[in-house]
Amino acid sequence: ATPLFGYIGAPAMVGDRLILDVGAIVALDKKTGERIWQSEETFKATCSSPTPFELDGKSYAAVFNATGLVIVDVETGHERWRKPWRTPAFDTNTGTPLVKGNRIFITSGFDGGAALLELGEDHEPKVVWEDQDLRSRNNTPRLYEDHLYYFDIDTLRCLEFETGKEKWSEDWIGVGTSILVNNCLLTLSERGEVVFVEATPEEYRELGRFHLMGGTCWTPPAFAENKLYLRNSKGHVSCFDMRPLTKL
Repeated sequence: ATPLFGYIGAPAMVGDRLILDVGAIVALDKKTGERIWQSEETFKATCSSPTPFELDGKSYAAVFNATGLVIVDVETGHERWRKPWRTPAFDTNTGTPLVKGNRIFITSGFDGGAALLELGEDHEPKVVWEDQDLRSRNNTPRLYEDHLYYFDIDTLRCLEFETGKEKWSEDWIGVGTSILVNNCLLTLSERGEVVFVEATPEEYRELGRFHLMGGTCWTPPAFAENKLYLRNSKGHVSCFDMRPLTKL
């Protein structure tokens, strides 16, 4: 059956393969679309996208589905690690996994919580820290220089990656999304306000803000060649030349 919020997760490209979460983990030949392998287990797909990474000379893909985190060998499809993790509401684990070395961060909204896991010899990763009060509903946190910049529903937080300790927080108007451009968080409120925030653990440091789009905005912004791209819930897409306004 089609997931409650549809198939939202993006495919991930690893070498000549395309990894998808379609209710099973599937690897396709990126040129022909031919199926190379498919996981034996089926599950509910969610809003998360697969995260490719390398560890000890092997390529893996981390998939955060409705039942938890599953990490497979990209070459064979063999399952290497699994961590059960359920979100109480809607069975939707929303955040795309963030990987640094042998540690992987997972998070979800709707009271799903967050955790940093360590990949080792055991099939189930070790929990380094866990916080069930964190809720990332519409946006994957950004990792920059050992700190997470995390939209906890209507609060922007800076957390230490290794400990989960909060460095600062700032109230927000509604749900927010963000991308990282150099050392700056380019954030978008659900009301269409763009806010530039310096990615620093020292304090909340706002660099500027502009109201650029109406309607409800839940889609993360995109930024390329000094152009800012925004999309609202009605499908309207706008492009803004940011050179007069920012040094990004």
